[in-house]
Amino acid sequence: MRRDGYDHGVKLILMYGPPAVGKLTTATELSRRAGYRLFHNHLTVPVVEAIFPEESPQRNRLLKTIRLNAIEAAAEAGQNLIFTTGYSGTHDDQFIHDIVQAVTRHHGMLHFVQLTAPRSVLMERVKNPSRQEHAKMVTPAQLELWLDTPHRDAFASMPIKDVLLIDTSTGKPSDTATTIMDQFEIKERQEL
Repeated sequence: MRRDGYDHGVKLILMYGPPAVGKLTTATELSRRAGYRLFHNHLTVPVVEAIFPEESPQRNRLLKTIRLNAIEAAAEAGQNLIFTTGYSGTHDDQFIHDIVQAVTRHHGMLHFVQLTAPRSVLMERVKNPSRQEHAKMVTPAQLELWLDTPHRDAFASMPIKDVLLIDTSTGKPSDTATTIMDQFEIKERQEL
């Protein structure tokens, strides 16, 4: 039971997958239909780049700290949330564990969704002009370099029970959102 006496049943949908798989597009559709707030991982990058413009351990730590604090604040406030992120294998497991702890500490529930698509599809999608709005990588060469970095496994599954795996190459973002809503029994938001 929450401090205010109510069990809000707050939910976090953690959506992950490689770059250009459609995380933000799907999450935007899901947010619109379910009424959940959307916190995508690229929102925090400009803040951190003001302090640490280049890749560094400090930059990565600060990104994770800001993201974790935002997720916990939403859970504490009873705000349903969709969080998009990349997952590159075991070196991200502590961050995922910390998210689980932050949400469950406030009696929240987590749902994990892994989006995937063939590499060839990702190479085409990375060129989509909409990716520039959020300072995402926009060339196949950038994506190739990122995917082939030795310590990354962009297609890895989180060591979490009951991850919903969806191949985004076979349908529209609205289809993916419907699959997520059906799987986790999320109701369509009622327009006011």
